[in-house]
Parts: sequence; C-alpha cells; structure tokens
Amino acid sequence: RLSGCKNFTPFRPEGERRIFLPDWGVHLECGCPVPPDASVLGVRSHYIGPEFSENRFRCRVEHVVENVFSMVVLVRPEQAGPDCPEIRLELEKDVWRQYAGSRTLEIGVAPANLLLLRKEEA
Repeated sequence: RLSGCKNFTPFRPEGERRIFLPDWGVHLECGCPVPPDASVLGVRSHYIGPEFSENRFRCRVEHVVENVFSMVVLVRPEQAGPDCPEIRLELEKDVWRQYAGSRTLEIGVAPANLLLLRKEEA
C-alpha cells in the first residue's frame, strides 16, 4: 500500500512514455519512460482534477462529499465499463464551486504526477 494514494488501476505500456488504462478506457502520456516491471498506475486525489491541463478525459460525476476544507468528488470515466472503480478527486471548495451541479466533468493529470508502480505478490 502507498500511503495517501487513493486511485490505483492496472495499465499496459504503449510505447516508451505512454500507457493505456483498460479499466478507465483512457490513454495517458507519462513524464518518464515506463519501467518494464511496472503494471499499476497510482494517482493521488489532489493531483487529478479539472484544473490540470494535460492528459484530459471526460467523466461522469457519481458522488460529491463535502469535507471541512475540501470537496471529495467521485467520478467514472465516460469510456469506462460499469464495473470500473470510481476515481477520487479532492478539490478546493473554490475550484469545485464552478462545477457544482455538473453531471460530467473533464479532468486531467500531469504526466509528472503519474506513479508507475510494480505489483508486489503477497
């Protein structure tokens, strides 16, 4: 387990710096070469959302939860299947205010914020 990281999904490499996430139905550009033994993507909930301009894709808003200082928004990519786990975003309340009530949201994640992880066998 990686402390603080809420979003994990398997990926397939598509070249030196590109991956495909079958559960999300999304292709992403990476900030570094994909390690040959990596197969799982991790993305922290603060580093994915509508304020990021790279690796953008459209999602359905599934749930919104208000915390004391932020909003937790659970989304599912439009290209994803019905069994795809929700993606957790944590947004400042001021950022969320401009999207409140939206049923869809275009989000992004910077290539440098993609954690390319190796799956350890238990």
